[in-house]
Amino acid sequence: MSRLYKLFVVSLLAGLVGAIKPCCVSKKWTGKLRITTASVASGSTIPVISENVLMFDYDHDMKMEKAVGRIVTYNGSMETTQEYTVYNDYRHMRKYAMTPDSNACHIQPLLGEQTEPCVPSTLKWAGNYTLGSTSEGVHVNAWSGDYENSHYEMLTTVNDCTPVEMTVFGTMPDGTRVSTQTVFVDVTQYMTSPGALNIPDMCKTGGAPIGK
Repeated sequence: MSRLYKLFVVSLLAGLVGAIKPCCVSKKWTGKLRITTASVASGSTIPVISENVLMFDYDHDMKMEKAVGRIVTYNGSMETTQEYTVYNDYRHMRKYAMTPDSNACHIQPLLGEQTEPCVPSTLKWAGNYTLGSTSEGVHVNAWSGDYENSHYEMLTTVNDCTPVEMTVFGTMPDGTRVSTQTVFVDVTQYMTSPGALNIPDMCKTGGAPIGK
């Protein structure tokens, strides 16, 4: 292979990589998530590990999200479990949270904007491959880069940008090191679960005050 041809191939591949831009999933979707988080406080060697398994509904046009799940936290020799239901209302910047052991709807302010349904624009395409067998596997694009002071590694399907997996790691302002892996299962685009984003009446007529 001539040197000139090699340079042509390298230039062509570089152009293709640059042309593949971060993609977006639909503005409405539902699916199951498993979020595993490990954190180590500054000066400590003991990690706190949590596993959050949840059903998630997302609607960017309505500015609404709902999560119903169960978090198991391992802190040294201690293990705690918490079931929860949370509504995030970004139109009114309120979070409504309920747990099975409480008859109250706890209302808190939302501190940030709703996450866009897209791979962050600062991530770069890192290639594509097949998860599983060649004939029945899932074809994915890999993305990598930094976003909001953390490093991201993401996988999305090639055909419609359905999220498959996301790993984020970084250091908090207080020195705590955090890594989070999110696995997406049974994601359905262009819809949410029937009635999922209807805020319960108990949250509309009172509940605990904001910030309580």
